[in-house]
Amino acid sequence: MVTALRPKPGKPRSYRFPDFSDERLPNGIRLIIAPVQKLPLVTVLVLVDAGSTYDPRGKEGVAALTSAALLEGTSRFDGAELSEEFEKLGTSLESGADWDSAFLKITVLSDKLETAMKLMGDAVRDP
Repeated sequence: MVTALRPKPGKPRSYRFPDFSDERLPNGIRLIIAPVQKLPLVTVLVLVDAGSTYDPRGKEGVAALTSAALLEGTSRFDGAELSEEFEKLGTSLESGADWDSAFLKITVLSDKLETAMKLMGDAVRDP
């Protein structure tokens, strides 16, 4: 029988959380930006107060169903086409719902952000 010794922990590395800005857009959306310059990637996370605590009694699962349905297409693209459009940009659209919120998320190269945001906006505004 071979046993391996667990490695000893090293010295803690210092970490400094990036400075961030917190703004409110004219339409009421709260925008928090925390730049990390190591890679040319941008992660956009849209959070909405629409989790399962808002499901009507007897209709549990509506938040999860709604968040999943956002991936099924827009008035311009069916679900497969929408996925393909995100894939052309090197990303995918993720969605989900938990107890107190629902979300949409993408991580995309910064030079593809504008196009990805338009697609993400379609999924939110015109499912």
